[in-house]
Amino acid sequence: MARRGQACKQMRTLFLIPQNSLLPIVLPAPPTSIQPIIKFFLRLAGQATRYCDVFIKLSLSKENNADGIPYSRIKLSLAGKDLESSRVPPEFQERIMTIREVLQGTMEGYVPQAADRPDTR
Repeated sequence: MARRGQACKQMRTLFLIPQNSLLPIVLPAPPTSIQPIIKFFLRLAGQATRYCDVFIKLSLSKENNADGIPYSRIKLSLAGKDLESSRVPPEFQERIMTIREVLQGTMEGYVPQAADRPDTR
C-alpha cells in the first residue's frame, strides 16, 4: 500500500520557551505543519518583528487528508489580540537570547539520527 505522507526527515524542530521556565520545550513539527509555521514567521518578518520578540500561542487544527483520514496541524498565532499586546518584556527577551545562543552552539553540526526520531509505525 503506497503512503501519501512525507518522510519523517521532513520534520522541523521548534524550541519553545515557556514564560515561567528556564528550559525550552522541544516540539517536532510534522511536514503538514511546516508551511503554516513558515507563513506565520514570514508575516511577523513583514511587520519587522522577530519571532523571539512576541508571545506565540500554539493550537491544533483538525484536518483530513485526500482519503478522509484525520490528522492535526500545528497552528501558530499571536498570544495577544494584536502585535503590541503580544510583545515580550525586555527582561524575558534577554533570557530568550541567552538560551538561543546556547542552543545554537549546542546544535551546530548536529545531524539527527534515526534513534532521535519518534517511531511512527
